[in-house]
Amino acid sequence: GYMAPELIYGNLSVKSDVFSFGVLVLEIAWKNWKEGTHSKFIDPTLLCVQEKAADRPTLHDKVLQRRYSNEDEEAEKEEVEDV
Repeated sequence: GYMAPELIYGNLSVKSDVFSFGVLVLEIAWKNWKEGTHSKFIDPTLLCVQEKAADRPTLHDKVLQRRYSNEDEEAEKEEVEDV
């Protein structure tokens, strides 16, 4: 796994887990970039790997953001299908 920088000093926060998530997403994004399919993976998730925990969103925030993003995409698809 990946450790958030603050864990080196023994400082655990609610944002420590989102750092690991962000690194994983970066790995996937890099793979997509190398394959030329990066346009399907542009996401503000990159904010998860900020060095300072205070600058990172919580994992809960990211889940909500993704949920609402998916709902917006579904609504757009329905609008297009209705036309």
